[in-house]
Amino acid sequence: MKKYRLLPFILVLLALTLVVSGCGLFKKTATITGTVKWSDDDTGVAGAEVSIAGLSATTNADGAFFISKVPYGEHELEVTYEGGVHTQTVVVDKKDVVVDIIVDKPIEYATVSGTLTWDDSSSITGATVLLAGLSATTGSD
Repeated sequence: MKKYRLLPFILVLLALTLVVSGCGLFKKTATITGTVKWSDDDTGVAGAEVSIAGLSATTNADGAFFISKVPYGEHELEVTYEGGVHTQTVVVDKKDVVVDIIVDKPIEYATVSGTLTWDDSSSITGATVLLAGLSATTGSD
């Protein structure tokens, strides 16, 4: 007889569990891991900020990141790094998601300066200097 007294308690507990889980209190979440790497040499991008679903992480020296408690669904993942921003859509539909991201290095510019002179050390005026598809014309100095 005592077995049957527990049955209503178990049924109520089961019903409450179903109601609570259906209310969204126990949403499915995932862990997202991955790396951010440069496209030209496949090395990690250190210090990049990776954001998804209001959560974020900073990449380590190897470009690796780890974000937990990302809700299931389709989200925009954004990577902000020195010289650029990369975005892509990520579908979170399983417990562990791996996202490896390849980004282009920012273009680095330099200034080249100098003086063109003849053998007698006098300046060459009006010469065109070409470098990497760019040109400049020398002045009187």
